[in-house]
Amino acid sequence: MAVAGVSVKVLSWEGVLSVERANEVRSELLAAFGQASQVVVSVSLLDSVDLAIIQLLVAAWLEARKTGKAFHLGGTVRPEFLRALRVSGFVRTFSENVHDIEAELFVPPVKKSGSAERW
Repeated sequence: MAVAGVSVKVLSWEGVLSVERANEVRSELLAAFGQASQVVVSVSLLDSVDLAIIQLLVAAWLEARKTGKAFHLGGTVRPEFLRALRVSGFVRTFSENVHDIEAELFVPPVKKSGSAERW
């Protein structure tokens, strides 16, 4: 079922994503946000990611939030991908459920009263 005004772009990479591919990942994320109101990154084929890629995923979620778009992870989480998220300190969960991971990875910044939102 299609919803009027909603377009979805699914991005999928495979293997190991590290800082060497960060510019490529960033460019693809920016292009996806230019094409769709919802962007989904399938993690099913990802073996692992490094800190630079995790930061790009969080930045993409923040950009989506700021611009009224949606950003989600999708697919099956491989243990190596979850381990990278845990080792980096971005998540504590042992769950391989993508929604549980999103709940920890994509956390709105805390806004102190009287101050602007910032990181």
